[in-house]
Amino acid sequence: MSRSDGIFKLNRTLLSLAAVLILSAAPLIGIFAQQDGRNNQAPEPGLVTKLWGLSVGMTKADVSRVKGEPTQETGSSMVYTSTEQDQKQLHFVTFDSHGTLRNVCTSQGNTRLFGLTIGATESQLLSKLGPPKLTRRHDDEASKRVYYPGYGVSFGIENGTINLICIGQSYREDAASADAGLL
Repeated sequence: MSRSDGIFKLNRTLLSLAAVLILSAAPLIGIFAQQDGRNNQAPEPGLVTKLWGLSVGMTKADVSRVKGEPTQETGSSMVYTSTEQDQKQLHFVTFDSHGTLRNVCTSQGNTRLFGLTIGATESQLLSKLGPPKLTRRHDDEASKRVYYPGYGVSFGIENGTINLICIGQSYREDAASADAGLL
């Protein structure tokens, strides 16, 4: 075999290998493109059970093990405060009568839920999840809570900006009570 035949055979082998690699990667490229396209759509229906590293159903001991000792504690709630970029962050955790985690709320800026963070606009929220099932306005009219019981989440909104993200059992119950005319 001549030297040019050997180089030709090597190039053909490398081209074949490159073609196999490209064809193998094509499905992955499609998956990434599909996932990117989904970011502008509403999330799949289902209850959110985790936020701020905590899960609905954890015990107080579990929460303390994960987050440390709270800043303040009452019989059915734990409050954690911290400072992030010179802004006070509030994390509020409530428990049911059996001592299991019922709700988690946070004002931490880097908390992400459905691609939304503290500081996102109400219009971004509406674009992502649609109109809420229930809205409760506060006395000042500049702030309100909106509820999405299908996901078990609630958002605090002040002056058109998300300032609180919550998950938990009571956000499903509040909306069910509203449907039944109890609120």
